Amino acid sequence: MKLLACTITIFAALLASEAFGDIRLSDPLFRKNALCDYLIVSADDEGILEQAKRLARTKLEKGLKTSVVTVSEITGAMKGIDTQHKIRNFIKKAYQKKGITWVLLLGDLEKIPARRVSTGGMYFPYDTSSVYSDVYYACLDGEWDIDADGIYGNEQSRTANTVRCSFVDDPDGETFRFACEDNEEPGLDLWYDVYLGRLPASSAGEARVMVDKIIAYRMTPRASTYADDMVFLASQVHDLWSGFGTDVKVDDATYYWHYKVKPLFDDAGPFGAVDIDELYEDSVLEDGSVVNDSNEITYDMMNEYLSRGYNMVFFTFHGNPRGIRICSMTDDGTHKPDYLHTQVRGLRSRYLSNIMSISCSVMKMVEDSNYCFAKTFLTNPLGGAVSYTGASGIDYFNIRGRHYARSIEYLSKRGINRIAKAYQLANVKEFCRHNMFVHQHWGDPELELWTASDIDVRPLDVVVELVDDKYVVRVSPAPDSVLVCLYHENGIFERGYTSSGKIEFDAVSAAIDGIKVTASCHNYIPGSVIMNSQAVVARPAQPAPAASSIMRIAHQGAQTRIAFTGLRTSVQASLLTPAGRTVDQYNTNMPDAVWDVGNLPGGMYLVRARIGTKTLTIKFVVKR
Repeated sequence: MKLLACTITIFAALLASEAFGDIRLSDPLFRKNALCDYLIVSADDEGILEQAKRLARTKLEKGLKTSVVTVSEITGAMKGIDTQHKIRNFIKKAYQKKGITWVLLLGDLEKIPARRVSTGGMYFPYDTSSVYSDVYYACLDGEWDIDADGIYGNEQSRTANTVRCSFVDDPDGETFRFACEDNEEPGLDLWYDVYLGRLPASSAGEARVMVDKIIAYRMTPRASTYADDMVFLASQVHDLWSGFGTDVKVDDATYYWHYKVKPLFDDAGPFGAVDIDELYEDSVLEDGSVVNDSNEITYDMMNEYLSRGYNMVFFTFHGNPRGIRICSMTDDGTHKPDYLHTQVRGLRSRYLSNIMSISCSVMKMVEDSNYCFAKTFLTNPLGGAVSYTGASGIDYFNIRGRHYARSIEYLSKRGINRIAKAYQLANVKEFCRHNMFVHQHWGDPELELWTASDIDVRPLDVVVELVDDKYVVRVSPAPDSVLVCLYHENGIFERGYTSSGKIEFDAVSAAIDGIKVTASCHNYIPGSVIMNSQAVVARPAQPAPAASSIMRIAHQGAQTRIAFTGLRTSVQASLLTPAGRTVDQYNTNMPDAVWDVGNLPGGMYLVRARIGTKTLTIKFVVKR
């Protein structure tokens, strides 16, 4: 692979290139031949822009070609009737000409305005059915205001208030095709062309907190009792349900989460044996059944559950911009408490959550302010959430319920480990114009969920060798398809995926000092090494010694040592149990080395060492 030039750039010039196709369920992290993968549209504030560049650098080092552009740069260069129109035109051109996959808006709704869109009186009069929506920036085909009357989003037909268009499966089963009845002439193609997120920062301080959380989530494995698990929280929203074959009725939200969503995580899948906690007004019995009840959900209960640091938090409550109504009744049947943004500010947790809510208007800014309930989770520096998916207007439980079930199916069954991707694809599949407009994702759209409970707490180990004219990068442990990136601020950039734990790049003729080599893979902590004369071993290509005598096991008292002698190449060794669990790992470039593995419990062990192009395995027994 040749090393290419790529830096954190201001996306000023849009280079002509072939157009790129719509996103698909099976899309990889980046598109083939893309000139840019991740676009950050930043507010003009210098402090917020610095945080945009900081986040961009982490994406570049990971292996995503990333560009940053400010609102003023866009409005000064693009045509359009207002700021929103110019930003959308810019994103559209970047998508068509550079092949972007991910878009992040870094700034609140005053600094980067959302588009006010309407369902055209589909459910309520215009003043309540219209919402501020970022979907305008993600669905890039078609016109949102064909009549030029200032009402955006109601052009599926000139007069009808209902949508008669839908998405149907293509034969390949991996994407969806937009289909309408013959009497409809849709003005909008409501298909996500890019995956979109927003960090609604109003200041440099808020931007720093949000970027800190994104970096911290990726670098902190979920190792506590709750941190790799999830929780469902809900009160009765409207009705009682008896839709599971009995006469027993339970709250509608309880029925949805316990009987509809929870089973999606029960089978072995990307989340493994995840534990799910539940808190409802109904009671969940030990056998897993639910009985209708009138349990009171209190502030203290909410604080406790939201401070545990669950990986994923799902809840359904009546909501408003300031908070949520956590209980439909109390013992006296009169008081209906609200859990407010002020309580969220006091949450403390080591681990950060991803929150997904079915609650009205929790992502709508309080009038004449720049805060709301959902945003407070993101701006809390000591707890809260790293991402929030919810609604900026009226959130219809029956519609959103279908949307969330489809989204969770993508997360739990289809191997999609990014919330923004799962929820935006599902929003298309369960097509409803109001639901699509009201749905918002605040957070990094490319953020990967931790989905395994048994995470190795050590970063991926990266070893670089200069073999003839190639950099040979080896990564251990060696799962399939580790993304490796060579990056330097002077313009060096190359990336690729490992095969059998290694990848080769063409060596550069200039001095190698300062090139950063990174490795990232789902459910592993990223690893890196800075290439310099000490970190890179130069040697001609040669096979490893074939004799296993170069690796010997020795026991001295209670200590076990593994000795390597006569090496002519690097060694990457792992100490394993017979079941394959990694106990320890060791790397060396020295001709003679001793690996002190310490005092091991009694039992059988395996040492598996990659030496050059060969792998040696030795079994030994520790007697206690």
